[in-house]
Amino acid sequence: MIKKIEIIDIIDSVKIGNKPVNESLNLIGDGILDSFSILVFVAELNSKYGYNISLDQNVNTIFMSVDSIYDYILSQV
Repeated sequence: MIKKIEIIDIIDSVKIGNKPVNESLNLIGDGILDSFSILVFVAELNSKYGYNISLDQNVNTIFMSVDSIYDYILSQV
């Protein structure tokens, strides 16, 4: 099972800018992730951990925070 710190590590590798990432930061609203970085995140998540996030879902809700990504992944396994 993936840990939140592993999600943060992936976000750190694909994010925009230098703002530190924490579990409750609004990733889209605060400009940490954009559409391209979300695509790269999804590819990394799938490659490293075998999890897939469907981009047909409500991306803004899923990628609101580290917590929301983690909760979404837990709901899919």
